[in-house]
Amino acid sequence: MNELGIRTVMEPTDPGTLAYRDEWTVDGETLTRLVDRVSLAEGPGGLAAPLVDPSPFLSATASEYLDVLLGGGAPDDVSVFADGRVPLLVCPVCADLGCGAVSARLVIGQGVVEWRDLGWQVPGERADEGVEDVPFTPPVHLVFARDAYEALVGRLLLRYLPA
Repeated sequence: MNELGIRTVMEPTDPGTLAYRDEWTVDGETLTRLVDRVSLAEGPGGLAAPLVDPSPFLSATASEYLDVLLGGGAPDDVSVFADGRVPLLVCPVCADLGCGAVSARLVIGQGVVEWRDLGWQVPGERADEGVEDVPFTPPVHLVFARDAYEALVGRLLLRYLPA
């Protein structure tokens, strides 16, 4: 069984300015490192969890995203893919799925939560541009103890709820 965690990363944005973002960890290693064979083709930098603060827009998105990770239904304006897969790592600049994302099939079972079939995914409308989904080979599946998973995601949800 894997252990899900969160790490806060401080990054300089402008001279003298720091921003922070939360990043998923799996068994003590960042999820971005775990899937480092995926690179962001568009935009600067690597990928990030869609958990960014202090932007009010992204904060609301973060809370809705976390609710989806707990098995809540996704409102129409929440960024999940049409096939129901959940983005785990997105563009660090805009968190827009149009840039592509590392996504997984979320399966909540009795006693476990699974992130199945991790892979690079783009919205369906991007397929016309020759951009394709790329599953990881070999397949990446992560399994977490449900109690610990729900406790962590629940704490994050409280942190990101809009004021």
